[in-house]
Amino acid sequence: MVGYKTPVIIVGLSLTGLSLGRILGREGIKVVGLDTGGYSPGTYSKYIEKITLDDDYTSSDLVAKLINVAKLFDEKPLLFADSDCYMMMIDEYRSMLEQYYILSIPSSKTLKMLTNKYELYKLCRSLNVDVPGTFIVNNMNDFKMIEKEIRYPCIIKPVYSCLQHKLNYKAKVIESKESLIEHAIKGVRLDVPILIQEMIPGSDREYYSVAAYFTNQSVLVGVFTSRKYLQDSKSVGIGVVVEAHRNNMIEEIGIDLLTRIGYVGMAEIELKRDVRDGRFKLIEINCRPWLQIGLASKCGINFPLLAYRDLSGETVNGTCRIKVEGMWIYARPLLVDLIKNSRYKELRSFMSLKELACIKGKKIVFAIFALDDIMPFIHDVIFNITLFLKKICRLLFSKFIKHGIEN
Repeated sequence: MVGYKTPVIIVGLSLTGLSLGRILGREGIKVVGLDTGGYSPGTYSKYIEKITLDDDYTSSDLVAKLINVAKLFDEKPLLFADSDCYMMMIDEYRSMLEQYYILSIPSSKTLKMLTNKYELYKLCRSLNVDVPGTFIVNNMNDFKMIEKEIRYPCIIKPVYSCLQHKLNYKAKVIESKESLIEHAIKGVRLDVPILIQEMIPGSDREYYSVAAYFTNQSVLVGVFTSRKYLQDSKSVGIGVVVEAHRNNMIEEIGIDLLTRIGYVGMAEIELKRDVRDGRFKLIEINCRPWLQIGLASKCGINFPLLAYRDLSGETVNGTCRIKVEGMWIYARPLLVDLIKNSRYKELRSFMSLKELACIKGKKIVFAIFALDDIMPFIHDVIFNITLFLKKICRLLFSKFIKHGIEN
């Protein structure tokens, strides 16, 4: 094993942070993770040393904590963010943090261009990259100007992903004008700009992604393409079964776009094939590690290690591509759908003998479960059983109270 000296700090220990910690920790790299005292899967990983943030921390609190952590090491640490919110916080204090860290995030100019989904839409249009029809609503006057152009069903999402916690959804399917007005009013009230997008027809399997890493010298050293099998029925856009899928057309679209904008670092582009015309339309770009990054690593493209080597000053040569077939599975949402008997036909199709035969021989990566790092899985099971039991207790208690009142 190579002796990697530069430590890694990960802000956020969600599923993405857990994957990052595992990938780098398995290489013998010192990994420290920062997160709040609430439940996060990466908290329990043997590959990650956790430092707890206060639940009510501010951006300045986080920066102060990061500076104190950096001072614990002789080497300047490499800093990763596992979400857009943390990434934007780091960018806000970039000049200060660069004194203590090597930052694994794109330039401020790139982030401003790509994290604003409406600006991304306009950029794609100017570069002749296919995108779904898109509108922005900052206030109800905006809505009145575009309401006649909107077709239903449509998709709505916050313009900035880091504001999705205010709306309690990443993206949502809207079936009617009345529902759209209701959500637009909520967005205006919460001061969250809303993006309204044409809903591209097609099943979950029409969603594709291409991930790439460009070094500081703008050299492409890693590229990975994948396709979704199934998405979470409750959360539009979150894949729960994803396969590594070599697709030259997707790769060409993604690499061409990133090259033309002079992108440096790690990125993942999501597209959907429009079944009406067969064209791939860009949905979004992640400027950071993404949820299924462990699948790319299992298939031979270790993006976190590529970033680590590049940012540590090592020359990285060649371009890594898919070496073996693989599949990423987030079991919990699948089990919930099975228990609730929702999406029965889709799940039955996925679990058919034909599909299971296709899975045979592929490298399987689970979102949480890993034999060499079992504690995140055990704690996740305990956490969700506890939530389920609390829900049952609340339901029984409410029925008991209602029965008592009626009597």
